[in-house]
Amino acid sequence: MRKLLKILAFLSILPLVACGGGGGNSGSSRQKIVSVSVNPPSGFTGFIGITQTLQFTAGVTGTTNTGVTWAVTNIAGGNSSVGTVSSSGLYTAPNQIPNPQKISVTATSQADPTKSATTNIFISRIPPSGSWQRTGPAGGTISVLAEDTSHPGTVYAGTDLGNLGALWKSADFGGTWTPIVTNTILDISPAFDIGVPPSGGGTVIYICHGSFGLSQDGGATWTDIHTPAFTRAMAVDPLNRQVIYLSAPGSGVLKSTDGGATWNLLANSPVITSGSAPAILHNPITVDLTHENTVYYGTDHGMFVSRDAGVTWTQSSSGFAAGDSSVRDVAVDPANPAQVFSLAGKPSSAVASLYQSSDRGVTWTLLSSNLDAERVVPDTVNANTIYLSGLQIHAVYKSTDAGHTFAPSDTGMPSGSSSGGGLLLGAPTGTLLPLTARSGSFLSTIGAVGIFRSQDAAQSWTLSSSGTSSWQGFTLAVDFLHPTTVYLAASAHIFKSVDNGVTWTVLRNEGSLAIAVDPFASDHLLADFFGKGLFESQDGGTSWTQVTNLPSIPNGGNAQIDAITFSPKVPGTIFIATTGNGNAGVLRSTDGGASYALANSGLTDFHVSAVAVNPQTPSMLFAGTGVGVFKSIDNGNSWVLSNAKPASVSFDANTTPPTVYINGAKSTDLGVTWVPISQGMNGIVVDPSTPNSIFTFDADVRWSPDGGSTFFPLNANLGQSNLFPGFGGQGFIVTPGSPQTLFAASLTNSVLRFVVGP
Repeated sequence: MRKLLKILAFLSILPLVACGGGGGNSGSSRQKIVSVSVNPPSGFTGFIGITQTLQFTAGVTGTTNTGVTWAVTNIAGGNSSVGTVSSSGLYTAPNQIPNPQKISVTATSQADPTKSATTNIFISRIPPSGSWQRTGPAGGTISVLAEDTSHPGTVYAGTDLGNLGALWKSADFGGTWTPIVTNTILDISPAFDIGVPPSGGGTVIYICHGSFGLSQDGGATWTDIHTPAFTRAMAVDPLNRQVIYLSAPGSGVLKSTDGGATWNLLANSPVITSGSAPAILHNPITVDLTHENTVYYGTDHGMFVSRDAGVTWTQSSSGFAAGDSSVRDVAVDPANPAQVFSLAGKPSSAVASLYQSSDRGVTWTLLSSNLDAERVVPDTVNANTIYLSGLQIHAVYKSTDAGHTFAPSDTGMPSGSSSGGGLLLGAPTGTLLPLTARSGSFLSTIGAVGIFRSQDAAQSWTLSSSGTSSWQGFTLAVDFLHPTTVYLAASAHIFKSVDNGVTWTVLRNEGSLAIAVDPFASDHLLADFFGKGLFESQDGGTSWTQVTNLPSIPNGGNAQIDAITFSPKVPGTIFIATTGNGNAGVLRSTDGGASYALANSGLTDFHVSAVAVNPQTPSMLFAGTGVGVFKSIDNGNSWVLSNAKPASVSFDANTTPPTVYINGAKSTDLGVTWVPISQGMNGIVVDPSTPNSIFTFDADVRWSPDGGSTFFPLNANLGQSNLFPGFGGQGFIVTPGSPQTLFAASLTNSVLRFVVGP
């Protein structure tokens, strides 16, 4: 981290003034009174950033000899470098400060050395400047796409990950993307649906996220508006952007006539059962393109149509096969607005049938059955061409005979078999968007993969996720032998970066909660794979083998691995923190993983989320559990409770003894006593380069140069980013290399990075 400085005048100026005659060196029998004063720069109060120098001036009265001799000393004593002060009073601070220093700058009269004045100052590093960057691995689960038709090439994307979400924008037809940081609740809300009404000129953007979000300046600023019910889908009147409908599963349909400022529940509207396919898969509500009072709404108990803008509704089932009551999607044909398409199937069926109405939903005709589809997308120009978003086997299907037959049209995309069986992975993933400003261009998404683009009418596709990163990030690890190498354990993959987090590659198509790098051998990795247990790599993550020699868990049950810790001083010593429905606890290896044994003696809780090793006394350990923090002084052979507070644990190796940090507290006596810290309830990560320098994670991120007494926010471009501390606090790391970088795992943006020093 850059060792820049801040200076604080923490005591008033202390002039030492002679009050009478006395001996002197002027040669006169009656010595004149001499007084000295020292002035720091004007306005010198509080923390003020400087450029490592500070000019002091002195005032001498009572003699014609106004010369002074300058000196700088450390108030607390010791040998720490405190800088120098020149004969002109120019103070130069040291390039490196081991910890915040209280120093004295003194001016002594040359005419009478018994007369001097002193000012006390405080020097410390300037808080890191810069902003958070979203440069995590490209791709992820994008759940919705929307086009701004008034600005050709502008497209918006959003994700829905367990009712958490994030947003991105593209200005080049989906070729590249940039994140949108709203600094509102929208940063942490799911993007169920996005609308850019044509009549809004591209400056008006709507988001359905369980409630309602609004931007009126093209996404520069955002307002969150409460709705009277939880919402999942949106339809905007194409002729009047002030009129908006929201599907509210379990409640009915909400309507706004003032651009989303106020909402009313339509009293007679149909109700979708919460949790049904129409409630979670997509947007079963739309407005007729030319008849604004006509609204179509698909539910889990049939298709409904309103001809009076939602005042009354009529079930429209004429022509539907018996049992096809679950309506997944409804779409108006832009090439022929009198024509409407609907995907419907049996509530428990994975397949659906495609129906067509040529009279705006009065009657319906079956076009095709047994379709692996969740969305229907009519071509914007050719009425005979219809596309489907696939649900399980293929991502895109295409019909050129008006919907009677379909063939896969997803060359370049993974199929259901190649992506692990099923494209729908717990979230709506089958978004398909024709780009009206560029004929034949489409964007489509596949969950746990990313965004694809076609420029040949959906015949072939290429991955086009550059700039998006919507993986659920869980754990980070740095290779201390090669500090620009960083690993991310995420929801569906393990990723690796060799350029300090700027670019990433996939190491393994497995979700993982924990990963660690051997500090003595860069190629030696350990990671937890979801549902499969502990795996080991001896080649930097290229290949992996399962660790099968773990001890059985007493009292039955399975153990989940929450954190993996290599001893930083003893080669071959490894600790595995586990939780489970049996007595899991701490697993230990002292032979590099050749064997493992339980190390739980003294633990009263076996849900262990973290193990940390004292870097100065490696036999001393701290373990975070569900009931508190335990300490061992014999390498885990026995444990005693040190603090009755569940927490992650980290050591500051630059202090002696090492300071121990847990969530919201620290100990400077190795766990004998603990001092509360006002920040860091979700995690504290220690700066490996400088004593007492810590970063804390709560609703925001803060830096402290003095072990938690003073804090400075580091929130530029952070937004509300769903930061995830990891089960053992390993969701946050600071790399020791250059540039030194702070990383934070995110449940919706994969990982965020902040460069904190050169």
